[in-house]
Amino acid sequence: MDMITCRARIGGQAPLYSYRVLVPLDQLTPLRRHRVVILHAVTPAGRQPCTRLADVLAPNRWFERYLAMHCGLAARLNLVSRRVEAIILHAISLK
Repeated sequence: MDMITCRARIGGQAPLYSYRVLVPLDQLTPLRRHRVVILHAVTPAGRQPCTRLADVLAPNRWFERYLAMHCGLAARLNLVSRRVEAIILHAISLK
């Protein structure tokens, strides 16, 4: 699976950055594509539609949002996806 890593500057006095891992929409199955949040990553080839890693890792029941919030899935899913992002970003920085 292809992934895009990106860095966005967070506003403020100190130069702080947010690092994210995005997955291109063409890497997802058509069934899942219409259910995820679509973001546009700027690449050398142009703008590419992507989604968050959390939406790729999420189980199917996550997309029933009313259930996800009440069961506490949202917080746990976000925590897991941020940990996986950190592992991927760390592996890339070692190269």
